[in-house]
Formats: sequence, C-alpha cells, structure tokens
Amino acid sequence: MEWTNVIDLSETAEKTQGTDNDFTQSDIINGKLAYTLGWGQFIALDAYPSPLNSHAVSYVGEAGYATLYDETTGYVLNGNVKAYTAVPNKDYPYLVLTEIENIPASTPVILEGAYYNKFAHEITPIDQANALKGTASETQADGTMYVLAKPEGKEVGFYLAEENTVIPAGKAYYQVANPSVKAFFFNGEEETAINSLTPALSEGEGAIYNMAGQKLSKLQKGINIVNGKKVLK
Repeated sequence: MEWTNVIDLSETAEKTQGTDNDFTQSDIINGKLAYTLGWGQFIALDAYPSPLNSHAVSYVGEAGYATLYDETTGYVLNGNVKAYTAVPNKDYPYLVLTEIENIPASTPVILEGAYYNKFAHEITPIDQANALKGTASETQADGTMYVLAKPEGKEVGFYLAEENTVIPAGKAYYQVANPSVKAFFFNGEEETAINSLTPALSEGEGAIYNMAGQKLSKLQKGINIVNGKKVLK
C-alpha cells in the first residue's frame, strides 16, 4: 500500500514530505512544522510535534520581527525569540532596543526570532524606559503612529502609517507628535537591524542621505547613505 501525505518525524530524516514545504530536521525541532500543521510542541523539549500536545507554537513572521502587547497578561517565551523594549536615540531617528527576559502585562515589546511558545505568567513590572505603545483593541492610525514593517527592498523598522490604517489589537507601535521622518530603525548593542557599515568616505563622494531618506549637504555623525551604501562617520 502506498501512503500519501506522510510526514517522517524520525530523528534521521533529513527532510519530510506530504505538505507544501520540505522540512528539515531543524524545522521539526524549532517549531516550524508544528506551526504549519497547527499541532502543539514544547520547543526545546519535545523533539517533534503532536496533535495531542497543548503547547501552541507561534510564528514571528518572515521579517524576523513582530510586536506584542497584552494589557492584562504577562508572558514567558521560549524558543529562539528575544523580547525588547525601545527608546528613541536622542540625536538620530533610531530606536535603541533593550532585551528583557520576560514580558510583564501592559508592556509593549518587539520580538525577534522565528518560532516560540507563549506562557501566561504574573511577571513583575520592569523599571525600564519604554517608548512603545500598545493596542488593546483595533486602533486607527492618526498620522503620528509608526508601525513595524518591512517594505520590499527595505530594512525592517517602524514606518509611518497612513491615516486610518488599522493597527490590529495586541500590537505595539511608536508615536511622535510631529512626525518628521518616514521610519525609525533599530540600533541596539547587537546592531539588530543595521549590521553592515562602511568606514566614512571623504566629503563630496556622491549624494548623501540620512537613514530617513533626507538628503544631506555633508556627512553627519552616525550612519549615512552614500552612493547607496551605509557609511559610518
């Protein structure tokens, strides 16, 4: 008898078959297969998912970043996902990320990674600056809100949302009273979104822009775009 739609979950399987994707053994362990099937798996403990397992698997998204907000419940995450609070850089349009271990209730955060389990816990509130805001229900953008996005050909960051754009419940956003830039990127200790820098060029070597796309007359301190490349002064 020939079986179809069979998924090989054995430890030795290099790839699995029977779905729209090929899955490697790493995909089975890290939660990708569980998420695709809608099965449960305790990531980092269960070697494979099961339809009888109650541990739901969440997917961050193709961009590798997402936001999360819950005004009533705190969470502990596992898997390969990290959670960050964010504050604006004083001089440049960057959000400086600070990793936190667990997520207290009413704490909007940025998530980075791939797959994870989310466990509800009472988490002690953190004494840490955080400029992010959260949506307890669907919220319409009013022209001052920046939402996490990764437009085609651009870096992931917080981009200014058009007025009346609906921000889903349970998401985080950044807001400024008088927006002057199109986007805020990340600039943490690990250079989470800006990871390719070139030594500063001399003045006059092509058009110069800042990270918000504004043309500059000369190189400014920090990261500039010169001839399509990031340069650091």
